[in-house]
Amino acid sequence: MPNIAFSTAGAAICLSLCIPATALCETRTSLSAHVSHNMEQVWPWRDDARFKAHAIVTDMTEKMWHTEAYGAEIAIHRTEAFAPDLPILVLTDEDGDGRADFYAYFDEKREANTLEFGAFFTEPGKSAPYWLVFNSGPSFIIPKGGDPIYYWINYQFVDRNGDGRFDAYAVNNLDYHRDGQGSATDILWLYDDDYDDGLDRGEHIVDGVALEIPVLDGVLQTRRQGEATYENKFRLGDPIGELANVISADIKTALRDGEKPQVAQTVPPYLKGHVFPSGKTINTANWAKYTVDDLTIRLPADHRWQSEKREDGIQVTGDRQFDWRSNLRTASSILIAKHEYPENFDGRPALELALGYREWEISNMRSYEGPDSNFFLTNVELGDTVVEGKTFHFLRHFHLYDPPEPNGVRRIRQELHLAFPPGWAEKRVFYKIFLMRYCLQEICDNDELDLPDLRQVLGQVSFK
Repeated sequence: MPNIAFSTAGAAICLSLCIPATALCETRTSLSAHVSHNMEQVWPWRDDARFKAHAIVTDMTEKMWHTEAYGAEIAIHRTEAFAPDLPILVLTDEDGDGRADFYAYFDEKREANTLEFGAFFTEPGKSAPYWLVFNSGPSFIIPKGGDPIYYWINYQFVDRNGDGRFDAYAVNNLDYHRDGQGSATDILWLYDDDYDDGLDRGEHIVDGVALEIPVLDGVLQTRRQGEATYENKFRLGDPIGELANVISADIKTALRDGEKPQVAQTVPPYLKGHVFPSGKTINTANWAKYTVDDLTIRLPADHRWQSEKREDGIQVTGDRQFDWRSNLRTASSILIAKHEYPENFDGRPALELALGYREWEISNMRSYEGPDSNFFLTNVELGDTVVEGKTFHFLRHFHLYDPPEPNGVRRIRQELHLAFPPGWAEKRVFYKIFLMRYCLQEICDNDELDLPDLRQVLGQVSFK
């Protein structure tokens, strides 16, 4: 699935060793934490929350649909309940919490892309979805004198009373003004208020205002796009959750009896409160002080290191080690960069932002892997650590190159440490500290590329 992420002013690593640049230009929110936080706002069902509910669930669904960081298959179920030509239901975990939250129906060979998919949300410990989303496809708005604005239509079904049957239906294909155009945010809602599987009433939510749908000869005047061409009208007493009930039954069966794929979990371990083993203490007396906006840090500055001022920070490169033939074996680099994030991420906790950024890093790096690539990502770890009273959110991994890069680089140990300064939420900024050690020979073991010496710069960080 393609990755959709929000763009920011990024940083690039460009070493004096001529090691290729690594672009860091986009991030996305942490799905597992973000989904959990936002779904608490719409469940249990509250009538007064329905105005925001559709938007929140749509946002969660699209984030899960477009993530590449996760996607582990949880269960596979053979069924003809939905469509005979799409007999394979696959449940996946798209937010990284280890539970299924996304479904898709495939053909027999699972070779073709499918349009029959969506997200579902369940309470912890339960398999019956209380909220189910079904993809309907793209639509667009054509502003006067402007280019088309595309958006996705989706059907959303809610089991408001938790009895296992859906009794509310919402869809964003409303043409309320009858000008032939839909709206991504104007919603048609239909309700089975007495929970007898029959439609009782409907409402339009247009520009945040709820308007009762009139009924003419038992037919609701729903103002859907192209309503005049629909053969099936919404009539009082009609069932409104049939599609969702079929999908939900398949989901429950898949979770109970379906095949459980033996696929390695793609979510890296999270090392809460990790303490790195201490290495040899380095004399930092002659280190130089550098400032990147609100962050001050002292970095190695003797004859073995070269510093480079960058638009977004500072980088030092050096500590070159040679073999007995005087061939370059390893080298190190430290990069400090400022990272700003958009206003719409205000209010998120630091842990959530930090996790989201690191998840995007993993997704971005894994996008380079493939049959024609020489790049491999291994030994991925996430966690947080405290140094000198400051919390750093880290991402550790190895880059492997086979065959090696043109400059001879074969393996890189990299750690990214994110630091949040006081007042970061108002300033919408955090800082990235990259620690890297490169191997330019055929064999360098993991211990040789460890970074306990470079990691001592974390204790040299202070904020204004």
